[in-house]
Amino acid sequence: MADYYVDATLDSNSGDGTIGNPFGDLQFGFDSTSLVAVGQDDWWLHGEEVLAATLNRGVHASTSHSRRQVVYSWDGVNAQTRGYGSINGGGNRIVSATQGFSLDSLELHNGGSSYLAIGFSGYTSGLINCYLHDCVGGVSATANASFLYGCRIEDVGGYGATGFGKVFGNYFANGTKKFSTAIHPASTYPTIVRNNILVLDGASQGIMAYIYGEVWNNSLLSVGATGAAKGIYTAGNGCSIGNNVIEGFITGVHVVSGSRADYYGNNYCFGNTTDYQIDDVTIDMGDNEIGGATAFEKSGAASYANRLSYFSPADIGNARSGVYGLAKGALPAPAGGSGSLGFPCNFNGGFED
Repeated sequence: MADYYVDATLDSNSGDGTIGNPFGDLQFGFDSTSLVAVGQDDWWLHGEEVLAATLNRGVHASTSHSRRQVVYSWDGVNAQTRGYGSINGGGNRIVSATQGFSLDSLELHNGGSSYLAIGFSGYTSGLINCYLHDCVGGVSATANASFLYGCRIEDVGGYGATGFGKVFGNYFANGTKKFSTAIHPASTYPTIVRNNILVLDGASQGIMAYIYGEVWNNSLLSVGATGAAKGIYTAGNGCSIGNNVIEGFITGVHVVSGSRADYYGNNYCFGNTTDYQIDDVTIDMGDNEIGGATAFEKSGAASYANRLSYFSPADIGNARSGVYGLAKGALPAPAGGSGSLGFPCNFNGGFED
């Protein structure tokens, strides 16, 4: 187990990874060191790493739960101190991840492949508190234990996040590039989606739930929705949809034909062309409201900087939930979960404008 330091401002294949002599390039650091047998290696990245090719740390075996690689931001001076770290894809896919690999508090941008990062798998793999933007595609995982926590994902095409088992407390927003679906599961296992904010427009869809997926305590807004844009929709049996606030889509909540024995309750829809479309056998747990007014305060612009005020619940007398947790009278959380993890992007403070 070791701490390795990388100062990307050096931009050179040099150094030994110590704080006094950091590697000048992250991939050079990976290539110069061996994977830890047991425990965790921490990588501290300062400055902007501009890639000539996709980063790759190698492949862990199935025993990856006992060995892990984490890349953090670094202030460039003090040991194990967060600062600024950025990975510029240079038009390439940024990361080809493996089991036991995660990124924490980094800016990831200018990715040119269909996914800016792929392959996160295992209980210790994923992204925490990262800022992802200006990329052709989003982030793809390959196992239901992988996670996406507290990230800001903007100006990304295709799926914003797909294949992750846990998607908690993130902020998704369209930019010049538009999501096709902001949060999309893998087709073979459930995804738990909670406490996310989605700010979309046009034909972009919000959250898809597959078999036994859980979609709870999310706030979704579409401005100028077109086509068949849906806020939350199911595509597999046994999904649960609860305590969400959905505004402005063509369809707010859609239980698609073939999605049997789903259940939904305490959702609030406003200003959708169709608020609830239920096409199959579904258990209505009650208090699914169709609002007469917006659910959000909408103070300032719908931006990341204003998210706390913009998505604050409007005080108009009806139950509110979304990212603010369980409202009075809301359904209990599904088995195995608390129903609320706090506000998005607060794991380590997030990226601020």
